[in-house]
Amino acid sequence: MRALERRIAARLAQTLRQVRDGRKPEREKLIRQTLNQGFDTSRIAQQREEFKTRTSNLRFVTNALFIYLFIVSPLVIWRFGFHQCWPLLLAALLVLTCTTAILFRRAHKIFYPAAEDDRFTHFVIILLSPVTAIRACDVLSRPLFEAYHPLAMARVFCPTEAFKALARRYWRELLYPALPLCPREDPVALETERYSRAILQDAAGRFLKLSGIDTDALIQPPPAADDSCLSYCPRCLAQFTTCEGTCADCGGLALSPLLSAGR
Repeated sequence: MRALERRIAARLAQTLRQVRDGRKPEREKLIRQTLNQGFDTSRIAQQREEFKTRTSNLRFVTNALFIYLFIVSPLVIWRFGFHQCWPLLLAALLVLTCTTAILFRRAHKIFYPAAEDDRFTHFVIILLSPVTAIRACDVLSRPLFEAYHPLAMARVFCPTEAFKALARRYWRELLYPALPLCPREDPVALETERYSRAILQDAAGRFLKLSGIDTDALIQPPPAADDSCLSYCPRCLAQFTTCEGTCADCGGLALSPLLSAGR
């Protein structure tokens, strides 16, 4: 996890340096370009297919290692006894873990050529720990999509209904953020928060429209839970029996009237 955090921090630092060193008219263009890259579903799908192709042998070996550890070895020990078969069991285990470590290292070098330290660390751990070796593909895939937005990931990996549910929740939280908007009352910090939220809202909105989702429909009021409900929180959708007020769970966000509360 720390290695993942270091990569994310390094990538953000590089982007910030590019924004800082760029000319003022080009800065917003660079920021928007970076955001749009995070919504590139075609690139996500391409990387997924490439990952599946380049790790097919690795997945085969890790599956074989799983079967060997939890099915074959217990059956052999039960049938022949540990004292008679442990040299063969150990030899087979070494072959599988070494093969996994070598295949992992090759694939890691393809996907993360600059991460030499992480590659060596994971190579040694996989070599020495069969349980970790079973999850080698997970270790390899975890940083693969770290640069992409969760909405774009859901568009590629999730069923349509799951994607729409996530889009609905995310869009509400983006349009109605919890209060306070900024932990400090510094004018520069407030303006930075407002600008970053506006530019992200623009990028996310265009992505959702290109995905065939009506953003206005995502923020429609929910049906009233019963006749006593008069208002709701536009962020968390909690319903209230008062016409006006605030949602304490969302930091004091103002309530909105329910459509059915025409009274």
